[in-house]
Amino acid sequence: MSFAYRVQSAKSVDEALAAVQAALAAHRFKALWQTDMGAILTEKGFPGHGALHVLEICNPARADELLRIDADNAYFLPCRLLVRQTASGSEVGILRPEKLIGLAEDGPSADRQAKLASEVEVELRAIVDDAAH
Repeated sequence: MSFAYRVQSAKSVDEALAAVQAALAAHRFKALWQTDMGAILTEKGFPGHGALHVLEICNPARADELLRIDADNAYFLPCRLLVRQTASGSEVGILRPEKLIGLAEDGPSADRQAKLASEVEVELRAIVDDAAH
């Protein structure tokens, strides 16, 4: 399976971004940071990428739980969500926590970390699905 979970949407990028914000709130997540990488690249002389919004998102309770398992899990925070322009509208996607946590070394807390990553991924997939449809 891919490192990303993504859903195509007929919504414009702006509509998808608004839907993402609503879905984040409904699932108790918050966007901590957002940038349009496409606009930045164009500004720096590398045009042609279209709208490419990167959001760093977080559910504080889930982040606290992950950090209490192992402080080094901070490297996996916050979660990343992407909204980008496509020929038919937009794409909304996430970097999959289950894949990321798989990079952690095996240890006594590996099962707890994997379970939490799986639970968070289910929540993030719901956010993507809600925003894209």
